Amino acid sequence: MKKFCTGKSISAVHIVLLLLLLSGMPAACRSTKGNVILKSIPPGAEVVDLGDNTLLGITPCDTAPGGTRRKPKLVTVRFQKHGYQDRLMTFTDTGKPQAVEIEMKEDQDED
Repeated sequence: MKKFCTGKSISAVHIVLLLLLLSGMPAACRSTKGNVILKSIPPGAEVVDLGDNTLLGITPCDTAPGGTRRKPKLVTVRFQKHGYQDRLMTFTDTGKPQAVEIEMKEDQDED
């Protein structure tokens, strides 16, 4: 570990986290804390809002797909992860806290 002028050490984990932050890669959801927690089994799936084709984040993440509006909104998302079949999920974003979880199925090799 390298020491800087302050005498405090920086670990490799700190450096990796800093590089991820600077690279713009989403480590969680792009938005600040929201009302919908998106989870997948296994974790690490990208979640795309099919309404506007935006990446909401990487599971698990906390987001507000409908923004800060007050009316309930029907939201359809796609969970996608390499080595797994894409899964679609439709739910109503009521503005109240809720969890959306989906189990991913592994891709089957075609011979």
